[in-house]
Amino acid sequence: MSRERMIFTSLRAPLSEWKCSGVLGSGQLNEANSRPSQLRRACRVVRLITKEAGHLAGAHDIVERAQKQRLSQSRQIAMYVCHVALQFSLSEVGQAFNRDRTTVAYACRVIEDRRDDRAFDEFVASIERLSISILADLELLDDA
Repeated sequence: MSRERMIFTSLRAPLSEWKCSGVLGSGQLNEANSRPSQLRRACRVVRLITKEAGHLAGAHDIVERAQKQRLSQSRQIAMYVCHVALQFSLSEVGQAFNRDRTTVAYACRVIEDRRDDRAFDEFVASIERLSISILADLELLDDA
């Protein structure tokens, strides 16, 4: 089984748990769920995927060892995926992560610069594919 497939399989099971525990909210798309709340939910899912994939892949060489750096890099990757792969605006991503749009732009530049490293690029590409697949499955991309 490929590494990406293993990560995808291990992430699919917790989705129902995330939904039931309120991490994702109700998941129902109706007038009560505005675009901003859907974006926040989608960004939260991407952040969880990034964090879990880093742990599952044993990405200590990809995501820095220091705890503070690991958390900020995980957040930067999630912001990058939300902006580049999911095509949310910098302002929308900033609101979802409680950051300024310039912070999101900086995160995108940092991650883009690091994609020259083949292992890091493969890791980010996997996060992009997983995020798109899972968010489409949860129907969080339809109106986004």
